[in-house]
Amino acid sequence: METEQDILELSALAPERKQVPLKWAENPDGVMVELALPSDFGTADHAQLERDRIKFQQLRVRDNLSPAEVNTLDDLLNRLARRLIIGGPDEAVAALPPSVKQEVADRFFAPSESRLYEFVTNMPEEQMLRLYRLASSSPDSAVSTEEPPPNG
Repeated sequence: METEQDILELSALAPERKQVPLKWAENPDGVMVELALPSDFGTADHAQLERDRIKFQQLRVRDNLSPAEVNTLDDLLNRLARRLIIGGPDEAVAALPPSVKQEVADRFFAPSESRLYEFVTNMPEEQMLRLYRLASSSPDSAVSTEEPPPNG
């Protein structure tokens, strides 16, 4: 008699876990850590990570953040990094540059086409226009200088 395990080997579906060295001042030799995969989290934990990511993204694109908002932005990025870097001491993860923490989060939340479509279609028009203007002001931009059509 076949069991569920005989029918579908779930481990074959899981992506390979990425191991990377993490070095810091107190341990220049570092330790090997793993980068989390979405399958590492249950529904509630994944939902919390997603809420943190959304809040981080909303603050990240805003201009003129208050000191409290800057602290919230830093706290969210640190919380995401601690959850997504498995096996690293808290002090080592905290000492990582923000750009590295952001890269770890970006890789974890690599957008699927459907998530990207949902993000763009739900983006407030003011934010869409700001991003459009930023892209079209770049000297290397191939974006038209015409205003985009209204979002909707």
